Amino acid sequence: MQISLVLTHACNLACSYCYTGEKKRVSMSPEVAKLALDMAFEPPSARRPELVQLSFFGGEPMLEMTHLESIAREAHKRAQEGGQTLELQMTTNGTLLDDDRLARLNELGVFIALSIDGDRQSHNAGRGPSYASARAALDRLLANGQRFDVVYVVH
Repeated sequence: MQISLVLTHACNLACSYCYTGEKKRVSMSPEVAKLALDMAFEPPSARRPELVQLSFFGGEPMLEMTHLESIAREAHKRAQEGGQTLELQMTTNGTLLDDDRLARLNELGVFIALSIDGDRQSHNAGRGPSYASARAALDRLLANGQRFDVVYVVH
């Protein structure tokens, strides 16, 4: 079972090529998150999937960090109760990824996909002047010695 949760349409960047449309402060409600978890862990077929993959997306999902953590903790609880394997993933522009947030995401077992578009010039051309923050996130992930993905736009 694979489910992507768009936690918010808000973003702290304004990428010229973003396909999510207008950046509005609309967030997923706790009720919708609960329904998504119900669907993932107790599907109508009554046959529980062995593997549940939840992806956190946006906008920028770290703008809803408290909500992300709450959903992840509940997903871990449900997976444990159901004897299921849980994989968590988040796609982020990295600009809000500090040491504290990285530690909290690691504790929850959230795999990170970092959006960074190559060198400073290429990145800033599409994402505005955010390269330094994205690069700091990249350096933080490398220093932490963990696996992660890089998502980039070639233009």
